[in-house]
Amino acid sequence: MAGALVPTVSAAQAEAARLTLGDRNLSQGMAGRDVRVLQDFLTRVGVKTSVDGQYGPNTARRVKTWERRSQRRINGRMSRADGRKLRRQVNAGVTVAPQPEPQPAAPATGETAVLNADGTATAPASAPQVVKDVIAAGNRIIDKPYKYGGGHGKWEDSGYDCSGSMSYALHGGGLLDEALTSSGFSIGRKCVARSSW
Repeated sequence: MAGALVPTVSAAQAEAARLTLGDRNLSQGMAGRDVRVLQDFLTRVGVKTSVDGQYGPNTARRVKTWERRSQRRINGRMSRADGRKLRRQVNAGVTVAPQPEPQPAAPATGETAVLNADGTATAPASAPQVVKDVIAAGNRIIDKPYKYGGGHGKWEDSGYDCSGSMSYALHGGGLLDEALTSSGFSIGRKCVARSSW
């Protein structure tokens, strides 16, 4: 017995080695076989995760991504119910990764707008009328100076800020009823489409 080393395994470590996903609630700082299964399952549903059996900050971030894409409460923890849902997704072959947005098709002729030497733009002949109207409206204010808040109180102004000029152009195409601030554009809550392109 002299010189022999006997590895010791705690009861908690032995239990963690037997657990599978859904046997317990998981959170950052935990480790075990169930964490490895979690990491593997996240990768299978499209949230690439390193499989090391340690529920560290990276795994917590990946869990939050999964929660967001699966319409779950976002807290970075994997409850038993979350584990069951994730397992069902894997069994059904579900991918929760967002799909790339389809890109709008270019005009059939492959034409694009032309930027002229004076700073105006010319729409392609094949462009939809709404696109031509937006470009024409933008051309009307090309010489107006930058003015903070310009274009927000009235459509015809002595100058325009960034969101004011965008609002003016979109209004010219019949796509906007009232000017939007930059935050209004980011959430798009007041934008009214008048035609489809």
